[in-house]
Amino acid sequence: MKLKAEITRLTRIRGTSKCVLFRNGKKRSMTKSKTRRAATTIDMGKLFTASFLRKQMNRRAKSDASQCHVMMRFRILFLITMLLTNIAAIVVAQQNVPGEIVQVHTGIRHEAFDRLLKKYVNERGLVNYGGWKQNSGDIAALDDYLKQFAPKAEPVASSNESVAALVNAYNAFVLQWILANYPTESIWSLKDSFKAKRHQMNGRNISLDEIENGALRPTIGYRAHAVLVCAARS
Repeated sequence: MKLKAEITRLTRIRGTSKCVLFRNGKKRSMTKSKTRRAATTIDMGKLFTASFLRKQMNRRAKSDASQCHVMMRFRILFLITMLLTNIAAIVVAQQNVPGEIVQVHTGIRHEAFDRLLKKYVNERGLVNYGGWKQNSGDIAALDDYLKQFAPKAEPVASSNESVAALVNAYNAFVLQWILANYPTESIWSLKDSFKAKRHQMNGRNISLDEIENGALRPTIGYRAHAVLVCAARS
């Protein structure tokens, strides 16, 4: 506005409706309408009153406090998320890390186990536990087969030989456990079927979970699940 361009300093005289315009060191008065127009355009006295400044400071303080509160909540949620993630990772690691490496020695013979499987497992993969349970000779044959795994692994089998032997040992231990408790509806109804260290291997007692997670999964990954028998239909 033209009037705006001409104003170099505008002061308001309390108690009156007049404003004084200083231009080039000369004093000049304005009409009431022009005064209102100028005061509406640039009312410096109103902008910098103490109450106005207090309001602005209060608004700024509230805004800063609100932002601080939001940031604090975000930091707390972030810390909680990181804590829960770390706890979950620790739990998974503790479940999958074995106490010792499971090994087998070279030269284990599997012919007896192969004969038993051909005799008691049909083409659909179902096991005739009833017939096997009644044949004490075949029960003893399974036990004798598994005794090969009991001694300390010296010398240790090669990688491929070890994987094949561990898969057979796991499945044979499952069959032995079921036959020892037959009749039973499911291996899951028996106590600690996979966690209890009741099987002799490599000079110590181990669990089925140790064979799977401590020996087979590190070697062949999750393919181990496809070749291990849990005495369940799938």
